[in-house]
Amino acid sequence: MGPSQVWKIQNDWSRILQAPIDNQTQLAGLAGNLIPHFAQARLSGKPFLITEWNDCFPNEYRLEGPPLLAAYADLQGWDGALQFDFDHAVPGVDGLQAFELSRWPDELAQWVAAAPLFHRRDVKEAPGEVVERVGEDAVLSLPSYSDFLVKNPWLPFVTRVSRKIMDPKPGVDGSLKAFKSHYDAAAQSVTSETGELALNSKERFSGSNRLVSKGAWGPGTDGRSNFPPLRSN
Repeated sequence: MGPSQVWKIQNDWSRILQAPIDNQTQLAGLAGNLIPHFAQARLSGKPFLITEWNDCFPNEYRLEGPPLLAAYADLQGWDGALQFDFDHAVPGVDGLQAFELSRWPDELAQWVAAAPLFHRRDVKEAPGEVVERVGEDAVLSLPSYSDFLVKNPWLPFVTRVSRKIMDPKPGVDGSLKAFKSHYDAAAQSVTSETGELALNSKERFSGSNRLVSKGAWGPGTDGRSNFPPLRSN
């Protein structure tokens, strides 16, 4: 019996000592989601490629990752996202490991939907953009960190966000007020300004109502999806 089976049977996730992995869905909260995490690194007017991302085994919600990232990468206008890592193991032959997604047949199956969704640009790029201008003092002084998106993790789910660094006039270009109507903090729900994407942290689902790529992903609540175009029991 492999270690991953022991973790699952005993439900003791603290036993994963290297690169600890939580057994929770990233749809349960905006702040812990991959989208605002990567959005913080986008520089205004520059190409943007994510060189490494993954939802790691043995997390039981990891299959939500590919469609989630593909859809919101389209919304943000990102140029690419490389899922890490792909080794030479054959699915079904070698044991499952935390990062080697070439060993996960269920994850590879998600590419059938997620890759075309991204490459065809099935989700429209957001027409708006909020640009944070980070001054020289913030860049060169410790902790050299801006908390703008930390305080507004909902924003990348609505419109494009980026940064300009070493800007002589620190501040924000674009009004948050114009986009706050797409975010309901009490209901924990957010919709893109294009109207094509929705995410609800309370219901734990996300989805697209784009005609060419209509679908929902996430565990939902008690196995139910409450995404309006795809309600299911």
